[in-house]
Amino acid sequence: MDLLERLVSTFSVSGNEGAVRNLIKSEIKEYVDEISIDRLGNLIAHKKGKASHPKIMLASHMDEIGLMVKKIDSSGKLYFSLIGGIDPAMMLGERVHIETKKKIMHGVITTGDVNDGYVLKKIPDVSEMFVDTGLSKTALKRKGVDIGTYLSLERDLYFLGSNKIICGKAFDDRLGCYTLIKLAEKLCF
Repeated sequence: MDLLERLVSTFSVSGNEGAVRNLIKSEIKEYVDEISIDRLGNLIAHKKGKASHPKIMLASHMDEIGLMVKKIDSSGKLYFSLIGGIDPAMMLGERVHIETKKKIMHGVITTGDVNDGYVLKKIPDVSEMFVDTGLSKTALKRKGVDIGTYLSLERDLYFLGSNKIICGKAFDDRLGCYTLIKLAEKLCF
């Protein structure tokens, strides 16, 4: 479970997959003959076989859905664009992981009406939502938050029911990575 938990807990929004790529690379390096990274950031691992055996390619993707800062207003509200298929109905109240070169910070997705204490009568449009960090625009800039900063949804990995069902973020991608890492271990000969 430790490897899967580390994979799922790593923040790597599409276009910013370096952290999970480095984790996968460190996990498979002793089981493969060559590792390279192409211009698009894909991690390519090669395990040499026998010339008489068929060649196969196994693939998975390592990114996750997330957000990107598109505007910071004068009070420090971070307006964002969606990266991937995110249902707006699931976003309000979500915690957000903000990683810059200077600092890791956190925020929460909200709206002006929610912050002002109003009860929402409908699901707000994404354009009405923003991330509240509790910081001013100036403080955010000092910490390295700017237009184009990636925002990851913070979702803990946890068990449901009798510990046979797990819940968390990025499973569609990271389970594939987990499977390929485990397969690389098994193919080690």
